[in-house]
Amino acid sequence: MDGISGKVLADTLRDLERDGIVDRTAYDQMPPRVEYELTALGSTLREPLAALGRWAENT
Repeated sequence: MDGISGKVLADTLRDLERDGIVDRTAYDQMPPRVEYELTALGSTLREPLAALGRWAENT
């Protein structure tokens, strides 16, 4: 992602995983690969965050 350091992104994803918002899957391969996906709890944030985004665009 542009505009964010690797450390900040890693820390944020770690926090989201700790809070149950995302699941992390690490694959034992070269090069290393990690995938993140929303949990059921994380999916409940889609509509509120979309509404917040619409509000921000309209103000």
